[in-house]
Amino acid sequence: MLELLATNFNENFDLTKDEIQNILSLFKPITLKRETTLLKKGQISDFVIYIAKGVVRTKELNQDGDETTNFFFKENQFLTNLESYNSGEPSKFCIQSITPCEIFKIEKQATLGIPHWSEIFNELVQIELKRKIDESRLLRNCSALEKYEKFISNNGDVVNRIPLKYIASYLGITPQSLSRVRKSL
Repeated sequence: MLELLATNFNENFDLTKDEIQNILSLFKPITLKRETTLLKKGQISDFVIYIAKGVVRTKELNQDGDETTNFFFKENQFLTNLESYNSGEPSKFCIQSITPCEIFKIEKQATLGIPHWSEIFNELVQIELKRKIDESRLLRNCSALEKYEKFISNNGDVVNRIPLKYIASYLGITPQSLSRVRKSL
């Protein structure tokens, strides 16, 4: 699995093999069970994870105490709570595995000795931020059917691995509406 992470760095950054090996040596492999919380609301995010296998979500509680899924992250993607990571402030949302996962985690403290880490980190953030913005833009002003069709189009590889209640929450529709939409297809 570490080869996937090495390939990602090799394809996206102008780094020497030694620099990549140095960075890879600081990522720790972790196996997660389904629905393992990586970051709780109120904790400080002092890590970045790379998902080698599995699906992870960010979630928060709304004013009524209901869970809302904000985003899904899957294989070959990086994740942190950017606001908490940068500011040292407590996180306003949770990070949780949805499926069993194989991830690699690097602690913020470990990155201090990596030359060019801030540039690498900024590029990783830009890639994920662009993806989030594009996904959010696609789902705006759509019917439930259109939202689900766009979700399948962009996330067809994970749709069968995610509980429907999480998809409904992410799309901003009720599980009952999602069931009706799925039956209509």
